[in-house]
Amino acid sequence: MSAPNLGGDGGEGFPEFNDGNVIIIIAPGYQFKLHLDHLKRSAERFRKLFAEGAATANHSEAVYGTLLRNTAVDEAPAVPPPKKKAKKADATHYLVLEGVDERDLDTGCGVLVPTQTKDAIIKNPMFAGNLNAKIEQRYIRLWRNVLGALYHVDMTLDQTDLATLIKDSVGMVSIARYLGCLPVVSYRIEHALISQGDTLWKSILNNPIAWMDLAWRVGARDIYKECLIHLAGLFHRLTADEKRSIPYEVFSKVEEKAQLLERYKASVDFRLASWISPDLKPGPIPPGGKVGQDHGRTAYADQIYMWIAQHLFDHFLKFAFQNGDNRGAPDGGFHFYQTIYRGGDAYLKKSDQDRFHQGDCPMTPKAQRVLFNAIADLKVQAKEVVRPLFTNAAKMDREKEKLLHFTCVPVSDEELEWLHVMKGIKTGKSSRNEERGGEGEGEESDESEHVVE
Repeated sequence: MSAPNLGGDGGEGFPEFNDGNVIIIIAPGYQFKLHLDHLKRSAERFRKLFAEGAATANHSEAVYGTLLRNTAVDEAPAVPPPKKKAKKADATHYLVLEGVDERDLDTGCGVLVPTQTKDAIIKNPMFAGNLNAKIEQRYIRLWRNVLGALYHVDMTLDQTDLATLIKDSVGMVSIARYLGCLPVVSYRIEHALISQGDTLWKSILNNPIAWMDLAWRVGARDIYKECLIHLAGLFHRLTADEKRSIPYEVFSKVEEKAQLLERYKASVDFRLASWISPDLKPGPIPPGGKVGQDHGRTAYADQIYMWIAQHLFDHFLKFAFQNGDNRGAPDGGFHFYQTIYRGGDAYLKKSDQDRFHQGDCPMTPKAQRVLFNAIADLKVQAKEVVRPLFTNAAKMDREKEKLLHFTCVPVSDEELEWLHVMKGIKTGKSSRNEERGGEGEGEESDESEHVVE
């Protein structure tokens, strides 16, 4: 059966190049005709498969190695089959995909086995019709995306929903790790996901832990940054189980950003507690003047309404701090700081001022209006104290999405570079420490054969 073209240009380009000398058979009727030298340059797995003599003897040596491991110590090992001579450089090489786990197509990505015949029978039951066509086509598409990334071909993703996008991405990461080309593929995966625009950013907002796991596996810088910003703002709300779900390798980064946010809030609390309206501060001393010379009773009397407004604002802060509404609140103080940031009728409303006049400080209607305007001016000034907490480092529009957590922590280019350095190096799960609310057992993995879980 001739292999159909999977999106190429009629045999002159990917996935079937006329001058290709490596045929990769993914399933009956689905093959790629690619270039040996290019594959060896692009992926570690192909360098190993096509090392001198390895392409012809790999499969038999793998079987022989299994026999050796299963042979008793006092028994003589089986005689290995004779190695065949390596093919000439211009010969066509055939690789067949075997060992795909039909129970989990995302982690059982299969292995490429060299074969001497173009009519090799693929042993995996998936290709014998035991699985439905949709799963088979999906898995073929993932292999095409990964191999195509080596040729700078745009990926084709199932955009039915974000859950499918995540599943496809995890599957491609599994294949890319097996081939040893994750750095090449990761950029393509991230680009395909980011092309979803606001749909992606909203999904990250709703489930930052799941997306952080994917960002770590893929090495997706922008997605990692977005997740880090949201998780820092939500950290105080996460349960112990949710914290344990954050990839171990990036947990310290999330915790570091959450602590930075707490320091921001502590600084704002201090500034609020010691804050005085700029209108109440004495102006600069004129040349030759003395301290207090121009600040007698008359000068302070002219500002009496602003002083009353400052007094009411201080009372508002005092009760809020006493009630624990600031950074120690269950919501991390978000509602308290947002109230000051919004100003207007969010606090010290007209009704609150009316009760003040009825009880503690009766005033004429004109005086009440003057005080009301003074309080309005003070709120505008106080907003600047908490403004740093409401700068937005995330992609989402805070006001449009009505976010209920802070997204102000910065993520530097150096931190994003750390992710690119670490991706593909640390992939195994590690033990969680007690500070994360529990203990776990570490696992070690062989990087060359590791399959993402």
